[in-house]
Amino acid sequence: MQYKEIKSDFTFFKYRRLCDSVKALGRPTLTFDQFCQRPKDTSPVVVLRHDVDRCFAKALDMARFEARRGLRATYFVRMIPALFQPHKIRELYRLGHEVGYHYEVLTKARGDRALALALFEKELASLRQVVPVYSASMHGSPLSPWNNLAIWQESEIGRFGLMLEASLTVDYTGVYYFTDTGRSWNADRFNIRDRVNSPQPLRPVHTTDELIDFLEAEPSLSMVINTHPNRWARTRLDHCAGYALDQAANLAKWIMSEICRLIQRRSITRR
Repeated sequence: MQYKEIKSDFTFFKYRRLCDSVKALGRPTLTFDQFCQRPKDTSPVVVLRHDVDRCFAKALDMARFEARRGLRATYFVRMIPALFQPHKIRELYRLGHEVGYHYEVLTKARGDRALALALFEKELASLRQVVPVYSASMHGSPLSPWNNLAIWQESEIGRFGLMLEASLTVDYTGVYYFTDTGRSWNADRFNIRDRVNSPQPLRPVHTTDELIDFLEAEPSLSMVINTHPNRWARTRLDHCAGYALDQAANLAKWIMSEICRLIQRRSITRR
């Protein structure tokens, strides 16, 4: 594996260091379904979450690496042709990880909530033909005008036999939530929808090294760490390409957010 030679941030080398730090802390690593079933006021834990948006090969590399170290994680998989690969999904499950449904049905249905719920049921059933699924998480679709969470204004997750929706029904009180969205662990400016109601660290955490330091300095609270495997590079060329892609995506998200603010201002002025 070439990732051992690349020590820049958001590389497999850095992810290995992060996992080794989690392992050294001695805290249990739980899947999301385990996290939500644990008794309240128990000892702190770490939840490793992965949103499989692209590049299943990298997700499997992470899953195998975690399994070798006795770490369990939850992998939320998008239901698009490039990622709905049953043999790879089964391997995630066989490695001891939880597989969840990473839905984007309101975006696919172009805002039609009834159609979105029907599509949700169909896609979830297809994923359940491969592995058991009890957890779901909306895909942010940051360049879409539709927020996929809005389907729950028309229905409830219990209707589909789900235990949780990671952005909506999980209690993050006293739980730190870190996500690599925007290519930083604190990229609020470029994080459109990957947000939960969790406490904020007293000092900024931007890099993976800073996240590792924070993990070691804050032993009293549980943490959820959300990564997107496609963002983490295995080669120098992969790292450069990923950096360029993330910068372009951040620019597009900034432009979209500015357009939304302008529309809101005009709407308020007209009132």
